[in-house]
Amino acid sequence: MKTRVINSDDSLRLRHPHWQHLGNDAYFTDQWNAALDRFDAAVFVHIQADIWPEKVAPVLAEAVHYIRDFGVGGYAPNVDFNAQVYDRNTLAKLDHGIYEVPATDCCFWAISAVVIRNTPRVNPRTNNLGWGIEYLVGAVRPQRGPEAGPGLSFPCRAPEIQWLRPRASLSRIRKLKNGLDPGLRAEMESVENDRENLLVIVKNLCRNPLDRVVNGMRNRASRQAVILQRRVTAKWLA
Repeated sequence: MKTRVINSDDSLRLRHPHWQHLGNDAYFTDQWNAALDRFDAAVFVHIQADIWPEKVAPVLAEAVHYIRDFGVGGYAPNVDFNAQVYDRNTLAKLDHGIYEVPATDCCFWAISAVVIRNTPRVNPRTNNLGWGIEYLVGAVRPQRGPEAGPGLSFPCRAPEIQWLRPRASLSRIRKLKNGLDPGLRAEMESVENDRENLLVIVKNLCRNPLDRVVNGMRNRASRQAVILQRRVTAKWLA
């Protein structure tokens, strides 16, 4: 299997000339479009750099299972701190621990090739940070099948931050919708409305300061252990 690296850090051009370099000004939208343009598989998997999945292989196997056998348009595991917190009692249950949702968190998700092929590219000039892409994918997905999430069997850690969307993002989402076909724009607005109606408002992502400290130490310790393991392995293979 061929591995292709899409890079937006110009300082790495000389070190890795075989990578596909987009330039320092290529933010999320440019990276997203470049990945979609090069996608030629059955399932598109996207994991943000600040997500710390613990069981990648089982997550991917389950994602393929539900996309292939249940016909879902996308799948996402349970990211512990994210903007898509739903009340499971209000969701349609697809399978044990798996629920249908209007939109999944785009920190870690798998999307079927059919959905990816029908997802229009986003204009980086009006929305360079990619705000609303999860709604766009959700708008394409209803035409092809349900979207599954969260996969409660496989929790993934994320930074403990307040998910506050800046006002500028609303303008960019609006520009994204205005550039769509009217039918797809209506679907995207429907996804947004469904999401807002089903979301659980979480006022305190961390229950208390001690939880924040303990979780932060645990996450840092886990990451340092993996980094150390990779360094030792690299030296052993060299």
